[in-house]
Amino acid sequence: MYRVTARAKQRRERYAAMGRKSQAVQAHQRMKDSAPETSWQPPEVRRVITITDYDCGERTVTMELRRSDRIDCYDAYIGGELWKSRIGWSRVQEWIRKAFPRVQLSI
Repeated sequence: MYRVTARAKQRRERYAAMGRKSQAVQAHQRMKDSAPETSWQPPEVRRVITITDYDCGERTVTMELRRSDRIDCYDAYIGGELWKSRIGWSRVQEWIRKAFPRVQLSI
């Protein structure tokens, strides 16, 4: 093993004591400056999607995306009835894409 001189030992102890002190000061500062509480709550109805399809007659579908227990998910209501609970935005877009397929143009 390497020999530790008295001078090196003294410096290590001094730096360790400084480190403990600064850690204690930082911890105290963190506790004193706790994060402010956010009072923002998302509204009950977060998004409303209305789709009017003119390809096969006139058909209108309205979807309401309401607040759920997760911030990144919705409760989806179609025609006022619950369709899916806790559905993400990507899944909603996928449903729209599949529900309204392209219509072949006949010439």
